[in-house]
Amino acid sequence: MEDLKDLPLPQQLLHWARARPDTVALRQKEFGVWQPVTWAEYARRARWFGLGLLQLGLAPGQSLAVLSENCQEWVYAELGAALVRAVTAGVYPTSPAPEVEYLLALCEAPVIVCEDQEQLDKVLEVRERLPHLRAIVRCCTTSTPSSRWAGRTRRRTPPPRRRRPSVRRSTTSG
Repeated sequence: MEDLKDLPLPQQLLHWARARPDTVALRQKEFGVWQPVTWAEYARRARWFGLGLLQLGLAPGQSLAVLSENCQEWVYAELGAALVRAVTAGVYPTSPAPEVEYLLALCEAPVIVCEDQEQLDKVLEVRERLPHLRAIVRCCTTSTPSSRWAGRTRRRTPPPRRRRPSVRRSTTSG
């Protein structure tokens, strides 16, 4: 077997999920309480996120943009993208909308993950000038931590009102 440090991060994640499935891999504070995530759960969430990206049309070699502070959802997105052989392009959450537009145009990401409404608003402000952007995944903070990444699809017409992360897809083709 290769030395573990020589493996790419997705393979390291899968290794630890097999070797130490019930060991805590990371913690994040939710509503003032540190919530543990095991290696098995970390790998499961990253895999599901990666499969969701494939469903949104992200292809191997394409970029997934992430506009977020550091949080566990960032690593699920990044490792999920890597598991499906995509590349993550991080965008600083302090960036103003014109800078977000520049970076998204530069990386040509067809999908972006936004941490919250503030980040989503920046993307929506410049959305019309980003023809390659096909989907926006928004992480919603709700009253229950486990609901942060339950997904739904939102199109440009108003969707049914639910408090879950959403995905916006372009209604144009071309």
